[in-house]
Amino acid sequence: SAGRRVVVVDGRVLVPTHGAMRAFAAADGDSDWTTALPDEGGDRVGGPGGTHRQIDTTPRVASGRCFVASLSSVYALGTGAGRPRLRIDVASSVDGLTLLGNTLFVASRLGDGEFLTAFDTATGVERWRVPDRPVPVAADADRLLVARRGSPGEPDADRGRLDARDPADGALLWESEARGPAVAGEPTGIALAGDAVYTAREG
Repeated sequence: SAGRRVVVVDGRVLVPTHGAMRAFAAADGDSDWTTALPDEGGDRVGGPGGTHRQIDTTPRVASGRCFVASLSSVYALGTGAGRPRLRIDVASSVDGLTLLGNTLFVASRLGDGEFLTAFDTATGVERWRVPDRPVPVAADADRLLVARRGSPGEPDADRGRLDARDPADGALLWESEARGPAVAGEPTGIALAGDAVYTAREG
């Protein structure tokens, strides 16, 4: 997607492309590794005859792993050689992939419902979930900032109202009427600093 960005970590430049995750040496640009995510069925790059999944998000990196969303799965790849380490399957595309320490926050469909879910990054085990699919947009040790979807037909309904939840258990800390980023795909233009929340928007 247009919102994907490169990430530099441990002397490597991690580049999400349409069909693969690539790593280059930061010092000289030499190719280090390329990993195409396998697809055992369903949507593929190039249609039904394709062989791998597209990458939909900017890599999130922690503890030697980079996490990316691809269609209805989240993958962890080792940053050293690009080997797949973990796969978390959900029931829809992923919005707002956000990483804090050893917890990964994902907005998606699970089973018959729409949820914000926290997963352990080492095991993929679910830690908690809350309904209505608020989209994670930023996090620090004290709060997980989420964008709450507007009602259909409401002005700026595609831009979420900002709330804060406890990263440990998903409990609601506060609600606001402030508008944040668009809630679909990979939200951008928001940051936390101390007690302040900063947002940017066009226009």
